[in-house]
Amino acid sequence: MAVSPAHHDACVRDTGAAGTPGLRQDLRWPGYVGSLYERSSPRILCVAQIHHATELLRTLGHLQDAMRAFCLAAPTLTRDPASQARKAEFLTTLTSAYESAIIQWGPWTKFRKVLRVIGLDDPRKIAYTNVAKCWQTLASTPEAPPPQVSKPMKCCYAEYPLERLARAIEADAILFLSATSTIAYVGITDITLPIYTFPGRPSDKELAHIGLRLAHDFGLPAMNALET
Repeated sequence: MAVSPAHHDACVRDTGAAGTPGLRQDLRWPGYVGSLYERSSPRILCVAQIHHATELLRTLGHLQDAMRAFCLAAPTLTRDPASQARKAEFLTTLTSAYESAIIQWGPWTKFRKVLRVIGLDDPRKIAYTNVAKCWQTLASTPEAPPPQVSKPMKCCYAEYPLERLARAIEADAILFLSATSTIAYVGITDITLPIYTFPGRPSDKELAHIGLRLAHDFGLPAMNALET
């Protein structure tokens, strides 16, 4: 996705989208809606904080040319069949790439241990996004201290609120990683859907408990709760 010059400047000022030459500063990463998401029950939107630049480049960097080409073409696309086919082709490419990439990321190991309790531990069955759509290069030197993760999240949330996304994809609930501190700092007060939160370093028992809460709240059988 492309962003406005004003948002881009604010993002970079807040230590987002910088420090990794292989990543284009004019692109942002929206997340994805899994290819089996519409058939899932409940429909879960998984939310993390921000992309780690190195992992983003390694797992999704190959998409950048296609993303840039689509962003340039987007203003000319209409409702005609050819335009709709191009949109569908791009979204299929984006979704497939995310479904392959997410299983290689640290946050998925936590999401999976919750989702397996309700049989949704398949990246094709969920939707995923970060609060911040950019990335951060987390390595630091004496001259360049580590960036503050929270700053770009606050900047981005003002333009891309989670509730708007959740409603657009008809999510039933939000599963939020590291949510306690994030919600407090970013000022996330607009979410009306059920939201299930857990800290950045939860135990397996805590993750299984969240899965059991989901199962209970949505009237589902609990599976694999003791195997996380």
